[in-house]
Amino acid sequence: MVVCSTVGSGKGVRDNAGDAGYAGARLLVVAGGEGAGGGAVADAMIETFRTCGIGVASGEDVGTGLDAAITAVRARLQHLKEGSPVLSDTYASFAAMAWSGRDIAVANLGDAAAFLLRDGELFQITEDNLFHGCVINPWWHPTSLRTLDDKREVDIEVLRRTAQMCDCYLLCTGGLLTAVPAETMWEVLTSVQDRAWAVQRLLDLAKQRGGPSSITCMIADVIPGPQRP
Repeated sequence: MVVCSTVGSGKGVRDNAGDAGYAGARLLVVAGGEGAGGGAVADAMIETFRTCGIGVASGEDVGTGLDAAITAVRARLQHLKEGSPVLSDTYASFAAMAWSGRDIAVANLGDAAAFLLRDGELFQITEDNLFHGCVINPWWHPTSLRTLDDKREVDIEVLRRTAQMCDCYLLCTGGLLTAVPAETMWEVLTSVQDRAWAVQRLLDLAKQRGGPSSITCMIADVIPGPQRP
């Protein structure tokens, strides 16, 4: 099997937000930064994920690799904030998916999210809620805030799944998640077969509905074929 992906980005209402995306042979990431230097924060997360080499080592567990990459991302952002006071109030978010064969690992931070379309049904496979400007997971203890603000404890869970042929994954930042309901995402994913057009349609809908943040989304389809080295 192979994962074939398409990514797109657009601007939201706020000027202090920045998004970025990356599609590699074994890794997909969308990332967002909110606040001063938001774009630099998003770029730093993408660059760190990209250079971690997830899945390169023979026999590496993909979940372990993604967890190690997240640790590296956290360290990189802490370093950025310590070196630049203007970033102290900047919030970070990402959704990342790594795979090897049929083994899938997914993780997210903040208001970025991942969805799975399987057998005609769309499921959100990451869970987050926005509460008074801080993103928390309602199933976790309330003090476990899911931002990379260095004043708070952060707990990021790597979820494991098994891919099936014809699965479709959607990764998106908060600009899409907060503006476009899941029902509309489902309509686009099931009716627009050209994935470049589907991505653009989702971006347009988010802009039309006043998406507050920058918008990045990525659609990835699981299709027959050999995985790229």
